[in-house]
Amino acid sequence: MNSTSTQPTTELPPPPIPELTDYEAQADQILADQRANREAWECDDASYTLLCELARVKLDAEASGEDAEALDANAFDAAVEAEAKALWDAACERAGEVLDAEAPEPETTEEPQPEYFNDAVLLGVETPAFEAMLSQPATMLVGEMWGTRDHRNTKDEAWEPVTMPWSAWIKGGPRDKNTPAWGFSRHPVNKEKAGVCVVLGSSIGKARKAKAMQTMYAMGIDVDAGFPLDTMLDRLEDLGLFCLVYTSHSHGKSGLQLKHDDVIRKLKIKPSELNKAQVQRYLREFDKNRYEESFINKIEIAHLKKQVKEGVVIELTTPPLDKYRLIFPLAEPVKLLDLGGTQTEFLEAWENKITGLAIEKLGVHFDVSCTDPSRLFYTARHAKDAADWYCAVVRGDPLRFEDVPSVKKTTYANTRKALNPFEVAGGVGHDDDRPPQCLTPSGASLNDWHYKAKERFNMADLLEDLCSDRIRVAGGEAQGHVHIECPFESEHSAEGGTATMAVNAIDSPNGYWTWFCKHDACQGRHKLVFLEEALRQNWFNEDQLFGDSVYMLKGRDEDEEDDDEPEETADAGKVSAVTLHKRFRKLIRNGYKTGEDFDAIAQGQKDSGLTQAKVQKLWNTARAEILEEQAKATREKRLAAPRPDFVPLEQATASSVRKAAENAPWLPDFVQYRADGWFYALNLDVSKEWVRACRAFEVPFIAFGEAEDGKRTNEITIRYPHRSKQRGIVESTYCIGDTYRDTGSFLSALVDEGFEIDPQVSAGTIVRLLRAVDTSNEAVLIGKAGWHGDAYVSPSGAAANAGDQRFILNPKARISTKTQGTLADHHAAATTALTGGTGNVILPGYLSGLAGCLVNFLDHDLSPVISNEGKAKQGKTSAGKMGAAHFGPPDQTGLFGKADATPTAIENLAERGAGAVVVLDEGGASKADSTETQRLILQWADGAGKARGKQDGSIQRTRTWKTCFVLSSEIGIVTAMEAAGVDIKTGPVSRVFAVNFDGAPILDRASPEVAAIRILSGDDREKAVYGVTGLVFAEKLAQEGREAVKVRVSALEAEWADLATGAGERVVTTAAILTVAGEIAQEAGLFGVQVPVRGMMRGLLVDTLEAGAAHLDTDRQSIDKLRRAIMRGAQTGTIVTMHENRDPSRVEVLGYYGHLAPNGKPDHAAMSEKERTITKAYRNGKDGERLEADEREARVYILPVDRLGKLGITTDPKALADRLEKAGALITRKKGPREQVWHDYLPGEGAGIKNMRVKGTFVHGEDAETL
Repeated sequence: MNSTSTQPTTELPPPPIPELTDYEAQADQILADQRANREAWECDDASYTLLCELARVKLDAEASGEDAEALDANAFDAAVEAEAKALWDAACERAGEVLDAEAPEPETTEEPQPEYFNDAVLLGVETPAFEAMLSQPATMLVGEMWGTRDHRNTKDEAWEPVTMPWSAWIKGGPRDKNTPAWGFSRHPVNKEKAGVCVVLGSSIGKARKAKAMQTMYAMGIDVDAGFPLDTMLDRLEDLGLFCLVYTSHSHGKSGLQLKHDDVIRKLKIKPSELNKAQVQRYLREFDKNRYEESFINKIEIAHLKKQVKEGVVIELTTPPLDKYRLIFPLAEPVKLLDLGGTQTEFLEAWENKITGLAIEKLGVHFDVSCTDPSRLFYTARHAKDAADWYCAVVRGDPLRFEDVPSVKKTTYANTRKALNPFEVAGGVGHDDDRPPQCLTPSGASLNDWHYKAKERFNMADLLEDLCSDRIRVAGGEAQGHVHIECPFESEHSAEGGTATMAVNAIDSPNGYWTWFCKHDACQGRHKLVFLEEALRQNWFNEDQLFGDSVYMLKGRDEDEEDDDEPEETADAGKVSAVTLHKRFRKLIRNGYKTGEDFDAIAQGQKDSGLTQAKVQKLWNTARAEILEEQAKATREKRLAAPRPDFVPLEQATASSVRKAAENAPWLPDFVQYRADGWFYALNLDVSKEWVRACRAFEVPFIAFGEAEDGKRTNEITIRYPHRSKQRGIVESTYCIGDTYRDTGSFLSALVDEGFEIDPQVSAGTIVRLLRAVDTSNEAVLIGKAGWHGDAYVSPSGAAANAGDQRFILNPKARISTKTQGTLADHHAAATTALTGGTGNVILPGYLSGLAGCLVNFLDHDLSPVISNEGKAKQGKTSAGKMGAAHFGPPDQTGLFGKADATPTAIENLAERGAGAVVVLDEGGASKADSTETQRLILQWADGAGKARGKQDGSIQRTRTWKTCFVLSSEIGIVTAMEAAGVDIKTGPVSRVFAVNFDGAPILDRASPEVAAIRILSGDDREKAVYGVTGLVFAEKLAQEGREAVKVRVSALEAEWADLATGAGERVVTTAAILTVAGEIAQEAGLFGVQVPVRGMMRGLLVDTLEAGAAHLDTDRQSIDKLRRAIMRGAQTGTIVTMHENRDPSRVEVLGYYGHLAPNGKPDHAAMSEKERTITKAYRNGKDGERLEADEREARVYILPVDRLGKLGITTDPKALADRLEKAGALITRKKGPREQVWHDYLPGEGAGIKNMRVKGTFVHGEDAETL
């Protein structure tokens, strides 16, 4: 795309650069790579390693054979180091020259100017796909909207489809006397937002209706809740997506008015309790806009109660609110019809994609009414006095529709919390589609009423008759459809309009009455909520819903008549409907032959004078009644049959399954068992015809349980012959709730597991059958693995020490049940591996799974976190796999995973690994930065996930665990934090047991130790041992007893107490847990007595404490943090000299530095003399740097106590002052006989401001780093 710039610049030719050798060029690249990640010129470890490799190649190439032989290994290594240093120094020198040559002269330095195209800033990078996209045609509907019922509005069937290339849509055209400026690169002046609009696709017959939309050429998002525009632009550039961005007419507006009574009612408080905190809660939990937290925190109440023409409001002062639109041209147009089998399905697919684009890909709250494909977008315009309007074309690759995640819109609209992966996918685990509990004003349940009324109530007729003053006419309403005022209109951004509709059950396409509103504020509301609110506002009396309501269609007459009564006749000698019904019952009960039904129906129509449809309905009703009576008799007979004894799966045969199926008392009336081993179902569409449905199955047991959130649940196990005879008898599980949700996925999962269903039978028949199952054999259903009383259930579902009780682990929480090898195989391999050269470093990883079982057994408050650290190929990953292999396959079907999972996914893995281990390999691939990593470590170790709220203000279930975590990474956790320069907290460091693999010996790949490690880690697939030792260890724990194990852990903590104090004690606890787990495993026979578990773990503990010493000493940490904050403040200008006048409007001052006279006031003369001396020294070319360093050390830093927080200091000021005084870094003052740590005079600001004074030697002296 061609661009224009606000200020063209003249480019100077670069200075000539001498030709480089290949080695020099590679050294330059190493330097450039380092400086791209960190500014320092000093060679870091990674760069040094690469330079040594380069130097070694260079020397090998340059040395003759004799020269090479003459050098011994030590001399050659020294030569390599010298050459590496020379390559680095030369590269730095060349880089300095290039930087000097490229740097503009100071007096001509200019800020880089943005590129513009019309009004739009050009961002991002042009890609081949972007350039190709500009020539692609796009068809969009164009019209105008000016307001409710405005005659200038484009009619719904008159929107003009316009086709042109994307380049033309972007370029647009300037304003002329007939046409306003248009195009996505233009942002013209207009006094109001109304006017020209576009719809991002084409439709049938120029109609702007969701059902008429045909092909979409772009996806659009309205962002109006204050997400910062600058942040979004950065995010778009990072994503590399082509996007058209422009601010809306109301962008940057401040102030907010909330409907007073609505706030009071939603918060359920008294008016006298209303305050800022309550208003902020309302904005978070109830306002239709999902404002950013930074915006909510800055609101202030201007008037708690103010009357305006719309009513009584709460008036708020707010920061300016960013509001803008994002248009993403699609790489390929999307035909909506291809997104689903039905109209409902493809519209839902589109809205779920829009939702996924916003909250998953962009991470932003948005106006959910954008999910309608017929949504119009006002083109860009701004008021004449607007100062911060903005327009941009972000260049990049066009959006691929298939790359957009799908997130269920109703789930997002109904909740204020972050979504878990099941909810994002719209799967089980969330009840957003279920109607909320709604009541009438008298307390009657609308949900119970709806159960009977949903197919029979004519809601549109009721509203039209009883609420005629609230009816709104748009024109063209279908029969039984009315536009109505919304009961929640006070929450809409503007009143009026025809976005709310009610429909009669008899006139609805799906046969149910409905009531909905398309406004953003009403997205996700169930129709019963609209009805409940209308009743609350007294639109009509609730009696109109109940009793003999004229709006309720009559149901089937269920009264049973005596078949022997004489036939009744209607007018003109015709047989009545009641008599005809009796006649049909008698014929069906006696059994009718083929064709008799047609004769009976024809005769009945002739005798009664009723229509054919009504007579057919009477026949169907009579037939259903007789079938129900016959089925009841069959059911009673089956219940009287003797019950077979329970048979375990390993003893089950095809014969035992068939016998159980044949006598199953739960078998529903529409299903029969037949001798061929199949269930047959009655095909109600064909008289007396039974069709094969599915392979007969047994229900060995049903498990019942209660989740942590108090919800009761169940799991049904069915047993059947696998479709492959070689697999024999297998079992599958499901929940009754599955049969009411996504039945397609539910049935496909069963079929994939080997359950055989006849292809001719309907899915609905199988679902109804599976809903009907029952058995008297019950088990305990548990939601996650671990200890349940005295019984242990492993993540695979296998149980130890359970006695006669049967435990069933929720299938969604299970890992693979595969096992391989024996305890003897494991003992031999573990003994060899742990007594080998790397035994001490692999020991914690090996013990990790057993330690997780132990902490779960003790209900300990610490879940150990083990960090295997060091170079690649050292055995870090293998050690983690060993810990996972105690319970299942050491791969991703078990407890072994990757560290690049999202925090929410890791919470799920942690619950799945409860009572065992969670292994997260390749920590370098994690998306978490060092600050987030610290938060996650605290969360993992403390055993609880992130708390997330619900829309109703309650808290959803927080995921919890008692387990062990194993991380592996080439760069240690603490090292990475230090390199990132973040504030390192003691808490996370004290919860990590770091194991450094760099010092471990390199084993011969043919050695017995390596072979043993490969067996334990599963890398030797043929000889691998896994899934056999976890239960052995759990049985041993149960034999020991909880109190005995607690005593062992406590005793070891006491034995090692001299190794650490304070936060370091937590590291000792981790080591004690691992050691006791190892010793109990040794006693259980997992490995031999020759492994010195305690000695090895003590050595590792000492190493870990030494490595983290700087961060486990909280006193030292806090004063080091202060020193860094002072230096940063002096560099950024928030800590300023006390010897110069400053501009108070430029930046907030957080402290001062300079030189003080004996009276405690600034000594300006002394400072001036020092500056003159330093300047003179530099001019003479000697001692300038030394004198400047002396001046810095002689300074005093004065820090107001109430501004320490803004410097990032969170330590209690008095505690900090005490630590500084102890370190000799604080300047105290005498007040009477006592030394005071606080001063109350602040240079430049006056007296009465409490401050502390810190010596310059603390900040700049030679011993600063060791204070």
